[in-house]
Amino acid sequence: MTRQARVKSSYGYYHVMMRGCGKQYLFEKDYQRRFFLSVAGEACTQYKASLCAWCFMDNHVHMLLSDREDHMWEVVHYIGTLYGQFFNRVTGRYGPVFQDRYKSKPIESNDYFMQAIRYIHDNPIELGCRPEFYRWSSYQAYLGEGGHLDRSILFSLIGGQGNFVSFSKSGARIPMY
Repeated sequence: MTRQARVKSSYGYYHVMMRGCGKQYLFEKDYQRRFFLSVAGEACTQYKASLCAWCFMDNHVHMLLSDREDHMWEVVHYIGTLYGQFFNRVTGRYGPVFQDRYKSKPIESNDYFMQAIRYIHDNPIELGCRPEFYRWSSYQAYLGEGGHLDRSILFSLIGGQGNFVSFSKSGARIPMY
């Protein structure tokens, strides 16, 4: 059976999700999360994409990608391949690291873009951790230095960095999927 083609976003943004195979952990140590972020930054640079938000949970990741040149599959393939090889090497495991094909949801409006960023940053609430205290999301990067993050779109929509905390708290926590 053939796979259904991905829906292309006319807006150029996607919410991408990758889950550990069998819901197993993708990250056992902090250095693994740092490596994943580094690889994501490399992939975005190489394929002219941008990372607009991210959250690394133990067994899955969320990323909001800007992909105006239609290279998303290459970005995610680069990340999955390099991180999968790295993870198997450092843990002594074999076989696939990621479960199935990555999921992506096209973002088609400014409102949906902002809702997706809130959703991504709110993921740690499931662990009982408020977003501002979770180390492995782009929430802190929005407050300080951007690192591997394109903050310009969100800041232009909310009126600047000074409005980020109130923006983050203003949205209701609603499931997107």
